[in-house]
Amino acid sequence: MKRKLTDLFNIWLFVLLAGANLLVFNAIVQPWTGARLDLTQYREHSLSPQTRKVLRQLPDRVEIIALFSTNTHKLLRPLLPKIQDTLDIYAAESGGKVLVRMEDPRSDKRLSQLYEEFNLKPVPVPLESKYKKEVKSIFFHIVVRMGDQNVKYSMEELIDVEEENNELQVKLKDLESILTRGIRKVSTSFVSLDSVLAQVGQPVIFTYYKLPGEVVGLPEEKKKEIEEAAAKLKEAVEELIGKFKTKVRYEEKEATTDAQLFMVEVEHGSRKVQFPLFTQLQEVSRSGVTEKVNAALRRVLPGFSRTLGLVAPMPPMDPMMMQMGRRPPNEYALLENLLGDEYNVKPVDLADGTPPLDVDVLLVVRPEELPEKAAYAIDQYVMLGGRMVLLLDPGKLDMMALQSNRLMIKRVRSGLEGVLAKWGIALEDKVLADAKHIPYPLPRELQPGLMVIDEVPYPYFVRIEKPSGHTLVDNVAEAAFLWPGALTVRQTAGKQKVVEVLASSAQSWLEPLDEQGGLDVTPNPGKEVTAPVKARHAVALAVSGELESAFLGQKSPLETPERDPGDPNPDQEPDAAPTDDATKTADSGSAAPAAAGSGKPTARTTPRRDRSPATRFVVVSDADFVSEVGAKILEGRFPFSYRFLLNALEWVQSDEEEIVTSGKGLPRPLAELSNTKKNVLQYAMWLGAWALLMIIFATFAVLRRRGNR
Repeated sequence: MKRKLTDLFNIWLFVLLAGANLLVFNAIVQPWTGARLDLTQYREHSLSPQTRKVLRQLPDRVEIIALFSTNTHKLLRPLLPKIQDTLDIYAAESGGKVLVRMEDPRSDKRLSQLYEEFNLKPVPVPLESKYKKEVKSIFFHIVVRMGDQNVKYSMEELIDVEEENNELQVKLKDLESILTRGIRKVSTSFVSLDSVLAQVGQPVIFTYYKLPGEVVGLPEEKKKEIEEAAAKLKEAVEELIGKFKTKVRYEEKEATTDAQLFMVEVEHGSRKVQFPLFTQLQEVSRSGVTEKVNAALRRVLPGFSRTLGLVAPMPPMDPMMMQMGRRPPNEYALLENLLGDEYNVKPVDLADGTPPLDVDVLLVVRPEELPEKAAYAIDQYVMLGGRMVLLLDPGKLDMMALQSNRLMIKRVRSGLEGVLAKWGIALEDKVLADAKHIPYPLPRELQPGLMVIDEVPYPYFVRIEKPSGHTLVDNVAEAAFLWPGALTVRQTAGKQKVVEVLASSAQSWLEPLDEQGGLDVTPNPGKEVTAPVKARHAVALAVSGELESAFLGQKSPLETPERDPGDPNPDQEPDAAPTDDATKTADSGSAAPAAAGSGKPTARTTPRRDRSPATRFVVVSDADFVSEVGAKILEGRFPFSYRFLLNALEWVQSDEEEIVTSGKGLPRPLAELSNTKKNVLQYAMWLGAWALLMIIFATFAVLRRRGNR
């Protein structure tokens, strides 16, 4: 009997010691976030490398103040441990640069302080317990602060509320994206150009490529203006050298190729950006040299918020709405607002042919009949190493037909056909349809005043299930496009690599757009679709590598000869002086080719590049999937569409083949369990754990008895 008691005591002592060791081990490794094993699909309990990079580059300490009432709504209470865990990870990963404070403001004094300091007010919510019901004001806020800069997030910005199976479901949004966006915003607002330059480890090098020796064909006054612009550049850089000594350097070199002529290169570490000293010869005296220098520094140095240049169609003018004092609706206003959370969005006008060199990435949405100068600006932006995402469309909805309850797609010419053809890409003048699609929400009137919505088959809303094969779609469960086109790839002489990112199913086909009438895509449930030849078609392509200019060997659209006001024949083209493109030999490669019979180089009137460094851009054959119409039709699928666009913008800006994408906060492809099923599973797990312990205990008891025999 005494031996049995001893054995039983040893068993329980072993269990207690093993449990105590596990607790101590967990306490020791808890601050070490690298010891965590995150097996969730979207790594929801880990920080992405982008967030870690933001934390490493913080110029000063950031404080995150989490204000949450402990006596809160029962649907909000389960979110608090997740929030606390995420904040702890930020504090641990930042190396002391992020200070986290989680508090429950209760006293009147503290409430007054929060209102005066951050203009925060508690939110009234209904609370229900076993014995009473009441309405109480609670806090569910997060404040990110650095110095005198702060960003506030309220309950509406932190959670999503949905109704599933007649039950309210409260889900936390992508908290990492929210916090990182807030940290980046306060840090970039807090820092200045001088403070960042003062902290750089490697020097910033400015290199100006000037005219090589003597030239001909360049008026003396223009040559003087170029020298004055170069002097302004040198003066602006020398002012920086006077402030930061060896951290800024300036060099002048003679251009050895046409691509280098009049270019200014700014280099810091592995990052390098370029901008022309002037855009065209007639505007040398008005070139904002200082502004260009500051813009280039903000692009090449870490710690500044990124700028996105947006080229989007303007809403058509409606005289009736203008008379009523109302502005026409902008179909991409929602997209611009969403992008404003990630970037400084800057509308870009390309009409004058100037490439937007002050933006980090360019987003071109449904270009329509772009003039040659605008196409040239996009071409030169890419030739200078710019990164771009193009959202094209083979056609757009006819608003006149829509008034008569018909859906018609009018043909749209982008104006970039020649540029894309040079880079080996073409958009078919056809609309893509697919047997795998999302339904169309068709309203139907049962009786006067009573409308119902029927979901009818509609092959023009193309659905791509579980896309894979490229890092752009790693966290995109599905993609949907509205009236998309099809992209084709052609062989070119450039050194680019074209990769298919998204494609329709093998059950898809193309329907041509009539030049005059367009294509009738009105949903008709009773109509049988007789599809022509079915095949896969590319919807999105990723292009990387070195590209050739679409204007190689051609005259620049900016090189328009000046007309004589007294010319008796103003409609006749004047004789223009030959440009270097017309006089250079195919293999010369010199910055200024020799003029015929002179032996001296001729002047180039526009600093342009004919070949790009290694760059990237993405082309998508649809722009409606991120429009206001797309957001309404796609509904729960829209977050995946927007995530795909964000991935594309991140990929083109990165030099890595793989980028880390986050799916946190996105809707799940699996259905959410109801509360009843959750309770059943919870009780089953508890009972199963006790049953397993009893089985183990019984097994040990039986084995011990057999051993005693």
